[in-house]
Amino acid sequence: MNPKKYLLNLVRGWLPEEPNLRSIKRTIGRHSLVNRRVLILLSVSLICFVLFVGGVFIFLSWYSEQTLGSLIGYSARLEDDGFAVEPKPLSEFHADIEQEWQWFSDFRSYAKQEKLTTIYYDQGIKGLYYLTPVSPTNDGIVANIFYYNKIF
Repeated sequence: MNPKKYLLNLVRGWLPEEPNLRSIKRTIGRHSLVNRRVLILLSVSLICFVLFVGGVFIFLSWYSEQTLGSLIGYSARLEDDGFAVEPKPLSEFHADIEQEWQWFSDFRSYAKQEKLTTIYYDQGIKGLYYLTPVSPTNDGIVANIFYYNKIF
């Protein structure tokens, strides 16, 4: 065996001695087709990701608008019933007990029974609240809270 030809074949590896132009064109065509598929897959993935993030952003802004609308609606109904509605964080008061109300009508009717004049809202907890004493003999305070962003 010719050492020169052996070394040449060893260096060339699997390539034929004389390249066939048709097989090279087919191979290049296959690689470009794979590259197109990868680019299309990446493009579709990027578009889906952007749409998902945009959808989440739109949903969150819509939800915060709905929450703010609920607060405005509840405040207006309370003012129509003769209550004064003021912004004040619940953390400024030291409440011994917290009573949660599930329904706005129960919250409002109990406030009427207690003959309250002022109801506060705290945007930090997203709730309306009023304070009542625990009992006539006890100095403790009960915070009656209606969370206007909770469903149940």
